[in-house]
Amino acid sequence: MNDWRTDLGSFFEKQNKSRAERQLSDIEKFVKNVVVPAFDDLKPELEKYGRAVNVRSSASTATLFVQNMGADEFTYCVQGRTFPDRIVPFAEIVCKERKGVRLIRTESMFRGDNEYTIDSIEKDEVIQHFLSNYMDRVGL
Repeated sequence: MNDWRTDLGSFFEKQNKSRAERQLSDIEKFVKNVVVPAFDDLKPELEKYGRAVNVRSSASTATLFVQNMGADEFTYCVQGRTFPDRIVPFAEIVCKERKGVRLIRTESMFRGDNEYTIDSIEKDEVIQHFLSNYMDRVGL
């Protein structure tokens, strides 16, 4: 007869592993199908105004780097925060304070409530969120 403790342990290990794989898969799809296309749309528009723009992505994050006259101006990194029942996307933003002396790193949620999920954010919302933060935080 099998040891029931081993069976129970195997059951929970398999369940936890499959949930983690599923969550990573959801983040990968979101980054690939929503965030990167949004960044690809933003890139040429920012370049029209003399900005150098770089887009980098991994399986779980995508980052848009904006430079002005060779200096870092704004970094916008979209990633997901994992909760037991959902993944909530947010942006980590790095920019200079208004006086330009030191860098500020902050997180910005896409919506005011935490009830949204990675499935409810679309490309246009990513673009609008970027623009709102960029225009509010970059002192020209």
